Amino acid sequence: MCILTNSKNVIMMIKTKGLIISFLLIFFFINSCTNYYKNELLSFLPTQNEIKGWVKKDKQDSYSKNQLYDYINGGAEIFLEYGFDSLITQEYCFKDKSITLEIYKMETQEAAYGIYSFNRDYKLPAIAVGTEGTSEGDKITFWQNRYYVVIQTSDSSKDLLTIAQIVSAKIKEKGHFPQILKYLPTKNRIKQSEKLICGIIGLNNQYYFTKENILNISKYTPAIFANYKSKDDEFKLCVIKYKNSQEIELVFKKLIDLYKNEYVELKQDRITVKTKAGKYHIIQKKNSFLYMVLEASDGENLLLCI
Repeated sequence: MCILTNSKNVIMMIKTKGLIISFLLIFFFINSCTNYYKNELLSFLPTQNEIKGWVKKDKQDSYSKNQLYDYINGGAEIFLEYGFDSLITQEYCFKDKSITLEIYKMETQEAAYGIYSFNRDYKLPAIAVGTEGTSEGDKITFWQNRYYVVIQTSDSSKDLLTIAQIVSAKIKEKGHFPQILKYLPTKNRIKQSEKLICGIIGLNNQYYFTKENILNISKYTPAIFANYKSKDDEFKLCVIKYKNSQEIELVFKKLIDLYKNEYVELKQDRITVKTKAGKYHIIQKKNSFLYMVLEASDGENLLLCI
């Protein structure tokens, strides 16, 4: 009886030690991964020798997914919607001037392009840095690979571009544009107006349908929006590629129900809507694609002009 009891105790001790070792291994693995990604972002920061005259103010700050609200409270949700991984920030000073550098690591290259495109104003000048970049005078933003980079100052400085170029060189790989971009017609499209949308926050920013995600868009089924101009008419075009015909049929039925009191034409694969404001929407499905022309002034042959 004693032997049996001792055997059970030994087995329990072995199991307990095994669990402890497993937890420790998981802890060290997670910690090592965190340090790796932190060091990776750290390696992208320009040194003081690379930007002469500018010195680092204090130590850089790092933020994980759970800590992002501490840095941009009220603006973190859109980053998380696209797929945020981690962030490093560093402030540089020169006399009475300061520059703040933010490097956001996103989960995918599509997420990096998405958050960049969401924040971009197509009316601002594009610059040749990263995969795509934009200048706002006292601010430069660009995306490259899985990274979204923001560099800003309280006073305009030519060193913004220098810092942007240094960070871009350290990231090295350019990355690729989302595949869905190729489905946007090029005719009449306004350059730099494209926006990749991956959830309800981004969708409502582009066009408000309902408080629900009626288009069923996500990181895995994104929508691409762009502005178009034909003659004096400027409008939006949205393209979504769904996984299968069942999914697009479900969305199409929701749109028919949403506009049941406003559509002027309803076909098997197309809805023409005249809104209360006198604008037109044309919604058309083709295979697994949904095309939507939104807020156009003229409803006649609108799809043909783009």
